[in-house]
Amino acid sequence: MAFIAFGFFYSCVKGTNNAVDIAEAEKEARQTILMLGMIPDSLRSPEQKTLAKNLDLLVHEHCLVKNNHLEVAISKKEFETIGVPEIYYNILKKDIENINHYLDTTTSTIFTADFMMDAFRESMNEYFAAKGLNHLE
Repeated sequence: MAFIAFGFFYSCVKGTNNAVDIAEAEKEARQTILMLGMIPDSLRSPEQKTLAKNLDLLVHEHCLVKNNHLEVAISKKEFETIGVPEIYYNILKKDIENINHYLDTTTSTIFTADFMMDAFRESMNEYFAAKGLNHLE
């Protein structure tokens, strides 16, 4: 009986450590994203340039608006082929869920679903225009 109790306690502690590790990894990844936004391209390391390029690719080429909600149109497995750590995919999915929840529950007259979707579409159009591509909405 003591062995079973010890095993249960150990698995709970181990699960807590994993949750802490995941939370810490997410915190570090979010800090990296913020840092990339503050560092000019000319001062980024090659690794930072690659990460920023791949994050842009993920957001602008693999996210879409459907039924006034944002969606990621790429699976985690497909995402892994881009070469960006999985934590960034998880962050994107979580942030999109939060945005969609906000859009579903807000009574704000400023940040409406239409406003948010128009801002996202405008960002996508600017991204594709900068690349010299046409983007169909």
